[in-house]
This record gives sequence, C-alpha cells and structure tokens, in this order.
Amino acid sequence: QLMLRNVGVSTQLEWGRSHRAVGYSVYRETVATLTTAGRFRTSDATKLACSINTHSNTNGLPDTTDGTNPGAGQAFVYLVTGRNLQGESLLGASRGAPPRANDGACP
Repeated sequence: QLMLRNVGVSTQLEWGRSHRAVGYSVYRETVATLTTAGRFRTSDATKLACSINTHSNTNGLPDTTDGTNPGAGQAFVYLVTGRNLQGESLLGASRGAPPRANDGACP
C-alpha cells in the first residue's frame, strides 16, 4: 500500500515492506500518459528512485520524496516495485491477467 503525504512543495511517498525485497524502485507517470497508453509502462515513466531501501522517519518504512508537482489539471500516478536477489519484480496483474513485464526497469 502506497501512502502519499504533501509536505509543502513536495510529496512524500511511503510504503510497506515486501517480505523478500532488499530494495525498491519508484516510478511516476501522469494520468494523461497513462490514459493514452492504457497501462502503466515503466519505459514511459520517470524513475524517481532505483534500488532504495531507506526511510527518513522513525517508523522504519521505506520512503522517498517527489519534488515535482503536476501541472494544472494533471495528476501523478506512482508505482513501487520490489527488488530481491533475482532482480526487479514484475508489474503485477490486472483482472486475472498474467503479470506484466517491467519494460523499463531501473538499472
């Protein structure tokens, strides 16, 4: 579960730890691009953070900050993937479909 909190001119993103993850990557896309593409594609998205496993407060949950605000009439969509010793995760499935490949994974 991704939690967003506006902290002045930026947005703090925080999420729960995945059991086997040793790091996380965070991607950002605009709703307009997502609507045009019909799905979240990491190759179209901005890579906010790659392979992070840090937290900035005392609760121990991983987090990162996005210092960019969407333009007028726009909104952002965020996606967090886990990384383990085998590599970065798939993007999950929608409505019973098989998991989608991560087409633009973080290095």
